[in-house]
Amino acid sequence: MGTVDTLRQKTAAYAVKEVVRLLGDEPEKHLKGLLDLAGLIAVTEDHKQVISTVRGYLDQTGEAQMPAPVRTLMRALKQMSPNCREKLLVDALVNSTLQGRVKRDAVTRDQGFRPPTIMLMSPTMRCNLACSGCYASNYKKSDDLPYSVMDRVLTEGKELGIYEVILLGGEPLVRHDVLDLIEKHDDVAFMMFTNGTLLTPAVASRLEQLGNVAVSVSIDGLAEAHDHRRGEGIFDRAVEGLRNLRAAGVPYGFSTMVTRNNAEDVIAEEFIDFLLDEGCLWGWHFLYMPVGEGADPSLMSTPEQREMLR
Repeated sequence: MGTVDTLRQKTAAYAVKEVVRLLGDEPEKHLKGLLDLAGLIAVTEDHKQVISTVRGYLDQTGEAQMPAPVRTLMRALKQMSPNCREKLLVDALVNSTLQGRVKRDAVTRDQGFRPPTIMLMSPTMRCNLACSGCYASNYKKSDDLPYSVMDRVLTEGKELGIYEVILLGGEPLVRHDVLDLIEKHDDVAFMMFTNGTLLTPAVASRLEQLGNVAVSVSIDGLAEAHDHRRGEGIFDRAVEGLRNLRAAGVPYGFSTMVTRNNAEDVIAEEFIDFLLDEGCLWGWHFLYMPVGEGADPSLMSTPEQREMLR
C-alpha cells in the first residue's frame, strides 16, 4: 500500500477504537457515531448505501420498530465484551473493508484475478464426536494441516487482501494450536464452526482475550432432535458451550445441519425462541449432503422439505 493508504488505515483504526471505547455499556447511545465513521471508511458505493440505510433507521424509529438486522446489531454490541467489540470491528471495518479492499484492487489490476474477501480453512477433519452420516471419523491426526502451512496460507492471504477467515472441520478445537494461530494473526477476523462440546469456561475466556473470533455452534434442534444424530447428552454440552461464550462476552450464533429427520423441528418457533433466549446473534442452515464412506443418503431432506425451508 502507498503512504496515503497506510495513513488512512492507521487513522481509521484509531478512530474505530475510540468510538468502540465510547460505546461502553450503552452502545445504542453512540452507535450513530460508529455508523458515521463506517460511512467515511467505506470504499464501495454499495457499502456506503447499506450504512446510510441503517443510519436512517436509527434516526427515524425506536429500537422496537427497527428491522431485525439492526436490532441484532444492537444486541451484539451490548452482548460482546469491550475487547471483542474493538478487535472484531477493527479487523472487519478497517483491515478487511479498507486495507483489504486496497490490496484486492491492486491484485486485480496487476495480476488479472480478483481475490475473495473470505477464506475457508479446515485445520483438521478430525472430530471428538461421531455424528451419524458424517465423514469426520474417517480422518486421523496425520491428516491435519501442519501449523506452518496454515500460518503461511494466512500470511499469503493477507498479502492478497483477505482478512476474514472461516475455520471449519472436523472440530477445530481438537487442535490446541488453533487458538495460537488466531492469536498470531490478530489482524484477521475469524469465524469458527464448532460442535460446542469443547467450549469450556477456560476456552471461552481465551477466545475473549483474543477478541478476533466469532463462534457458530452446532445446534440441530432441541435435545431429542440434536442428540438423535450427535449422541446422548451432546445437546446439553453444546448449550453449556453457548452459555460459557455468553458469560465471557464472545459473540456467537448457531449452525444447524438440516436433515430429513429434523427439517420441521429447526423452523419451529419453539426452537427459534430458544436460540434467541440463549443469546444467539445469527444462524446458519446447512442441508445435509452425503460425503465420504460413512454417508447416509437417507438423511437428505426431501424436495418438499427443501421447499418448506425457503
